[in-house]
Amino acid sequence: MIFKRISLESKALFDQYLEKNPLFENYFGSELNFQNLFVWKDTDLIEIGVQNGNTLLVRTGNNGTPSYFPPIARNWDGFFVALRWIESDCVERNMPFVVRGLTGEMAEAIRQSDLKYRISEDRDMFEYLYSSADLRTLAGKKFHNKRNLLHQFENQNRSVFKAYEPTDLPLIMNLLSEWEEQKLHTFEHEAIINTLQNLDQIGCFADLLLIEDKAVAFAIGTKNAKMGLVLFEKANTEYTGVYTAMNYQFANRHFTDVPIINRQEDIGIAELRKAKLSYNPIDFAEKFTATRNHISMEEVEQLKSLYHEAFDDSEGFLNYFFNQKYRAENVMFRKQDHHIVSALHFIPKTLSIQKELFFCPFVVAAATLKRVRGQGLMHSLIRQSLTELYNRKVILCGLSPFSETFYAETGFVTVNRSESRILTVPKNNLFTDQVIDRDHLDILNSLYLEKMQQVDVYVHRDEKYWQNFFDEVAADHGEIILVKDNDIPIGYFTLFEDGAEELCFPDENNIQKVDRLDQTTIVTVQETGPESHAMIRIVDVKKMLTNYPYEPTLTLSKRLKITDQFFELNNVTVELVIQDGHATLRDIEEYDEEISIEELTKDLFCSGSDLFKKPKVLLFDKY
Repeated sequence: MIFKRISLESKALFDQYLEKNPLFENYFGSELNFQNLFVWKDTDLIEIGVQNGNTLLVRTGNNGTPSYFPPIARNWDGFFVALRWIESDCVERNMPFVVRGLTGEMAEAIRQSDLKYRISEDRDMFEYLYSSADLRTLAGKKFHNKRNLLHQFENQNRSVFKAYEPTDLPLIMNLLSEWEEQKLHTFEHEAIINTLQNLDQIGCFADLLLIEDKAVAFAIGTKNAKMGLVLFEKANTEYTGVYTAMNYQFANRHFTDVPIINRQEDIGIAELRKAKLSYNPIDFAEKFTATRNHISMEEVEQLKSLYHEAFDDSEGFLNYFFNQKYRAENVMFRKQDHHIVSALHFIPKTLSIQKELFFCPFVVAAATLKRVRGQGLMHSLIRQSLTELYNRKVILCGLSPFSETFYAETGFVTVNRSESRILTVPKNNLFTDQVIDRDHLDILNSLYLEKMQQVDVYVHRDEKYWQNFFDEVAADHGEIILVKDNDIPIGYFTLFEDGAEELCFPDENNIQKVDRLDQTTIVTVQETGPESHAMIRIVDVKKMLTNYPYEPTLTLSKRLKITDQFFELNNVTVELVIQDGHATLRDIEEYDEEISIEELTKDLFCSGSDLFKKPKVLLFDKY
């Protein structure tokens, strides 16, 4: 299928496919609105293509994360045919299968079908729908504050509300310049100018609020028979009530003939959500995302074959891995000639960071067939996997590396090291030990929690985790040894043919006194050591900075440019404001400090900084 960049000529195509289309009769979103797509065509690299002459497909390649919007099909059969084509196209091109902007009706139809997709709600992208009459009248108790703001603006200012003309562009530019110093992204600036230069051609309109011949607010919108859509709205907030006045005037001029006004999403920004809710929406254009959640039995066998070639694990552990740990939704792979040649798996884990829990899947069983190594397949697959995790709103991921250097190239940072040595224990008979069974996992949990009280970052373990842990050790022909002092548990370790691991003793001095460990190769996890034991990677730096549990007394602000050489979505310039431990974040253009994603990760998990308390980290987990 041939895709081409959306253009002015594409408008007729959208009108043709959306007009009197029963699948989109109740569609109040903006993703498939031609004007909205055209506005962002350069920033989001919007492309369109026609499938089988009866379905319009729209896709975006923004920030290197390609995704599709819902197929504009004429019926449900065509909709599902298009989804299957998108899936096969994504598999063939080794790119994530992501369809964004699905309505609730579409999401439910997919759930009821034989398509095994993961459907996730995307609350941050819900679009706010308002009664046109409400915004035009501001009537009733619920709009009391808005009426007061409107009256303040009108009483304090002699303003002029006028339709935009090309000669007004310098006024808009001046306002944008003022706005840009505070909040605006450059790419949004460009999108606004692009829209203003094509208002009539794409079916949009724009208005300004002037005070003393200076623009203090403007708005750009469009509409169809059932809905008005506000594409942009900017104002100088030095004027009290200016946004309320702009909203009120704009609605009265343009939206008297439509029942609904869509004022778009809040993208998860707390202040923006509060502002949008203050206008009392009557509903939301809900958004859902579909991602691939299944693979074929042939692909499973290819994954097993790859695992068997790459690792020397026992047949019992291989079977355990694919029967118990493997999940179709958590495997990523790349193909050549329709055959899997490189793959990795995610194992769900949760980190406790300064007593706050963060979902942090670990990458395991990362492997490439020997015959195609050296082609950069694993690097490419890791980048694809980070995109998938980012789309799932995952903030962090971890792994235990086979090569620290290899994973450092992809932005992972070592947070724990390990040392392997043969332990010599003079016979002392101080402690007793026993092989633990499944009925006594609660003892292990108590010892683990006691040990983790000494650190700030560790893997949170629940009852299911401990059951899986027991099965995993057994599958690898190992045992869990409980050590007691006068019948009181003081620690445990796992024992395999080649040595002991996970030596969890609240008092580490006791390790040197365990007779069972004499002449045993032990692996200790610590801050220093010759080997990297655990590495962490920030997947979504904005969410990390916003959600990190800062010290409750911390108050400061930073203007940061964060660079990520491997994962483009983390290249951001932001102002981080922390007030009494609570963080807010906004995009900016100018910055005072530049920091790489690796340096930020080290500050967070290793050295500490003026933002982050220096932590003690203990991650026993390898897989």
